[in-house]
Amino acid sequence: MQKKKKISKWSRYFIILLATSIFGCKGVDNKTPISSNKKSETDFKAYLEPLEGTWKGRILTYSDPRGQVDETPQPKDFTPKLIVARPTKTESITNITETYTNDGELTQRVRIVEQGRGKEIYTHHGIRKVEDGIIKSKVNKLKGVDNRTGYADKDGNFIWIREQQNPKLLEFYKHIKKDNKIRVIGWGYYGEDDLTKAPRIWFFGDIKKVAASN
Repeated sequence: MQKKKKISKWSRYFIILLATSIFGCKGVDNKTPISSNKKSETDFKAYLEPLEGTWKGRILTYSDPRGQVDETPQPKDFTPKLIVARPTKTESITNITETYTNDGELTQRVRIVEQGRGKEIYTHHGIRKVEDGIIKSKVNKLKGVDNRTGYADKDGNFIWIREQQNPKLLEFYKHIKKDNKIRVIGWGYYGEDDLTKAPRIWFFGDIKKVAASN
């Protein structure tokens, strides 16, 4: 049995949010209720199953040249226009190719190829799985395992949260899907960033489906 990790104050907000969805599906006994299975199946069909195939695009990473400002911290209801309107400096541009293969009823295999401004190309492999209506992603990268948790927001967009303690990191990505195109917007806090101020790092990009599954 794994030891429980100490929960940091700045992560409680997201844990409460995710726990609300998880506990809302729990029954009064030790058996998984039918409603939980149906919720998981519904989320898989709505958010993972349509992704099967290959997607290409690029993600830009911006920094705020003002540093962290006294604006809304950890925003959730933000739009692409908000990021475009901000004073930003381009830190990096990453070309990305993502291939998703549905594997079983509630799992999906992932292959991600990334290339930055240089000639370095990195290939990552992982798996996504739906459990109790929550989607969990685990991708093996050169610097370690990238663990994320996903759920749908009130507008039907898909949200990914990535969080770790050492080194401290909190990332929030919103995927706005329309037909065969996904707009990716998000933000991140790293190291000594102040979680009570606006994020210093922002993400913006588009990926488009270029091939269906084999």
